[in-house]
Amino acid sequence: MDCTITITKQVRTAGLTLVELLVAACISTMVFAAVSSGVFYCARSFVALANYVALDNASRSALDRMTTDIRQSNRLVSYSPTNLVFEMTANGATANLSYSYNSAAGTLTRNYTNETTTLLSEILTNSCRFSIFKRNVDYDYGPLVPIPTSNAAVCKGVKLSWTCSRMILGKSATTESVQSAQIVIRKE
Repeated sequence: MDCTITITKQVRTAGLTLVELLVAACISTMVFAAVSSGVFYCARSFVALANYVALDNASRSALDRMTTDIRQSNRLVSYSPTNLVFEMTANGATANLSYSYNSAAGTLTRNYTNETTTLLSEILTNSCRFSIFKRNVDYDYGPLVPIPTSNAAVCKGVKLSWTCSRMILGKSATTESVQSAQIVIRKE
């Protein structure tokens, strides 16, 4: 039997030094901050896009409803920059149809036969405007440009415009375009 003494070499395993630990923590914090800011930016962009689509759909729906009603009206009865009243005939009966903009509440309402409907909310303060124009055109304004008026008796058309706004993550975000239309009263 042969006895040999073998010496095994021990490999030293060293831990992290304090400096190495601080550098690793600093680098991982910067990477985490960059990733989280990217995620926050993307989330905010998606919310803003969804907001824009929702407000644009609501605006288009209100504009479509108003266009249909105004084209079918008999005439404009009264006018102010925030209120329009039309005469409508349905099934032989005549009734008034009114559109009102409430600047304080930011709403556009429709009232027909004592039934009030909110067509649009979240309108930016003082951005909703109604204006009316005459049947005649004046070439001094430009070719085929209707003449603005404030007299409901000579009104042939109505111009509508508004801008909607909504709070997103604590900030007010406005739609990027103004909804507007010029509508001609067909029966006038």
